[in-house]
Amino acid sequence: MKVLSLLPRSRFTESGMTLPETLSLHFLPPNGSHVLIAAAESAQALLLPPSQPYVDAFCLERMPSIRFIQTTGAGFDSVDHLTAAELGIPVSNSPNMNASSVAEYVMAAIVNLQRGLAWADGEIRRGRYAASRAELLEQGGLELRGCRIGLFGLGNIGRAVVPLAKAFGCSVAACDAFWPEEFAAENGVERMDVAELFAECDVVSLHCPLNGSTRNLVDYNLLSSMKPHALLINAARSGVVVEADLARILAEGRIRGAALDCFADDGRAENPFLSIPAERVLLTPHLAGVTRAAFGRMLSQALENLERVLVHGQPPRFVVNGVLADYSD
Repeated sequence: MKVLSLLPRSRFTESGMTLPETLSLHFLPPNGSHVLIAAAESAQALLLPPSQPYVDAFCLERMPSIRFIQTTGAGFDSVDHLTAAELGIPVSNSPNMNASSVAEYVMAAIVNLQRGLAWADGEIRRGRYAASRAELLEQGGLELRGCRIGLFGLGNIGRAVVPLAKAFGCSVAACDAFWPEEFAAENGVERMDVAELFAECDVVSLHCPLNGSTRNLVDYNLLSSMKPHALLINAARSGVVVEADLARILAEGRIRGAALDCFADDGRAENPFLSIPAERVLLTPHLAGVTRAAFGRMLSQALENLERVLVHGQPPRFVVNGVLADYSD
C-alpha cells in the first residue's frame, strides 16, 4: 500500500522509528501542488505534518486514488479537511501524543519571561552583564508560586499543564466550551469565562483549536484587560491572536510579556514581534510539542492508524472530519 509522506524520512530515523514493511512510504519534499498531484497518482493515503505545507481543495480534487489522510500531530491545519469530507476522504490526527511536551514548554516559557532569562543571556553576550543585572533587579523578577494560571482550553494539553502548574504552587483556572467536570473537580480547576480568564489570571496560556469561534478572539480589548504583570503564552495556533494588537500591547508595556511558539510571519522582516525586545517576547519556531519522545509517539500512532485502514481494512481512529468510510473491501 503506497503512502505519500510530506514528512522527510529523517523525521522517522531521528525518532528511532522502523518503517513498517506493510506500507510503502514514499517521501516527497514540499515542491508545490502539481508535483504533489503527480506523486499521489498511485497512492492510497497521505501522511502529513500537522500544519505546513497545506494540501488544499485544488490538490484533493485531483487525487482520486487517495482514500485516507493522516496527520502526525493533534493539529490538522495542513489539509482542507472539509473538502476531504465532501470527497468522502477521512482525515485523522494523532491526539494527545505531545501533550506533556507542550505542557513543559508552557512552564519553561513562563519562568523565562518572569525572570528574563533569554534576554539576560543575550545582553551578557553583548558585554552588558552589569547593566542587564541592574535592569532586571529594577524590574523585579516574579515567582511562579502563588500565580493563577489561566488555560484557554482544557483538552489533553490543557490538562497536562495542570499538574505541572500545581507542582510549582500555582492555582489554575480554565475556560472551555466542553467543560470536563470530573477532571476539574478532582484537580481543583476553577471555571471562568473568557473575559474573567484574561482579566484575573497572572498567566493566560492558549490551548484551543483554530476555528470560527476562536479565530482572532484574542484582540486588543481582551489583551487590554490583562494585568500589567501578566503573560500570554501561545502554543496553539497563530490565528487565535490578532498579532498586530498583541504587538501593540507589548510595545505599550501594557502586559509584562508573551511567549509565541506560532506566529503568522515566521521570522520574516515584517513580523511585528521582531522589534519587541527579547525581555518582553519569547519567539520559538513551532517546537513546543516537538521533542524526540513526543514525535516518536505521534509517528507510531499515525503509522498504526495507516496500517489499520490500508492493511487491515478497519475504520480509522481519531477522524476529525466526520467521514467514517468502510474499508473492508
